[in-house]
Amino acid sequence: MLRTREFFIEPGKFIAPADCWGDVGAATGALLINLITTAAAKGYAQGELSLLWASSESGERSAALLQAQPLIKE
Repeated sequence: MLRTREFFIEPGKFIAPADCWGDVGAATGALLINLITTAAAKGYAQGELSLLWASSESGERSAALLQAQPLIKE
């Protein structure tokens, strides 16, 4: 948060699943994508953009910016 605060309207307002579930290891990316898509589908998300980022103890980092799209109902 300290390194990226200038890019956010409310830097401290985010959800960290690790606070609730602990470290899920390699499943973190898939878990975060599923949480984001579920939040968007159920209307929990506070906007159409979601940023997820993850890191490992050995220093690797990754990030993805996802944008919610309306569901097509036929």
